[in-house]
Amino acid sequence: MANPWRQGDLIAPIDAEALELIDAIDKYTARVVVISHSCDIASGADLEPEVEVIVGAAVSEADAKYRNGHSIRQLNLKRDSSAGIEWSLLRMGDRKLVDKPRLAGFQPWPDGAFSQDQRGVLRRWLAQRYSRSEFPNAFIDWLKASGVGDRFEKLAKKYSDSLIGIYFDLDDDTAYCLSG
Repeated sequence: MANPWRQGDLIAPIDAEALELIDAIDKYTARVVVISHSCDIASGADLEPEVEVIVGAAVSEADAKYRNGHSIRQLNLKRDSSAGIEWSLLRMGDRKLVDKPRLAGFQPWPDGAFSQDQRGVLRRWLAQRYSRSEFPNAFIDWLKASGVGDRFEKLAKKYSDSLIGIYFDLDDDTAYCLSG
């Protein structure tokens, strides 16, 4: 039988409780998302014995301030559930491991899986955690002293629904000419 689990799948709250990932009191608001890479999930338990998840929570749209992966520590994902549109809040610090053989006894929660677009946001958010660049202290100090950092933060909050990223060119503006 093929493994049904993929990165971005939700574990039903009742199953998350049975897997001891959440307490009974949290089963109405908890949202547990599989974050291990799909290839690792498909590998045998002898190679990858555990699956990593994030225990998140359903939040209101007004509280969904971390859309599109702007924060490396928190993320809001949107999905269409049987109750309508729902936002989930995931925090990087709320990761847990579940034994793969135990998880194999359950199926992904069919009540409104995340769309491919939202799964893409999740993948980029997970990847940026480990691939982000560290800026030099002089650049950080300049952002603070000049007020530019505050302006970027205001813009990012204002356009968070459509903004994917802000990129900085730290080059010295030297013009290069290539000839062939």
